[in-house]
Amino acid sequence: SPWHKSLTTLREAQDAGVQVNVVHLGATMASIAKATRWEAAVALLSDWAESVTPNILVFNTLIAALDKARRWQAALSCLDELPKISLQADGVTLNSLVSCCGRAEAWQEALCI
Repeated sequence: SPWHKSLTTLREAQDAGVQVNVVHLGATMASIAKATRWEAAVALLSDWAESVTPNILVFNTLIAALDKARRWQAALSCLDELPKISLQADGVTLNSLVSCCGRAEAWQEALCI
């Protein structure tokens, strides 16, 4: 599958000495999110957190994957992670979180965003 190939390519690039950066991470995250593989998206962020600092686009892509999978609690936890790496939610982040909570009928949580 394309998402698995993307993940394998990222690991192979690192093994070959390529300095993996946020662009590589974002492209891999997008491939995983498109396949609605939310578990792999969460694992990707966790696995690479120490070597590549994600940007807001990576988090927005992760939140979109969680939204598609109706994992609203996990999506909200992403919001808590942003300040830990000096990131701030943007309009896309907030809209995605509200949408995610709305689909799950978690309206009280959506109103707190």
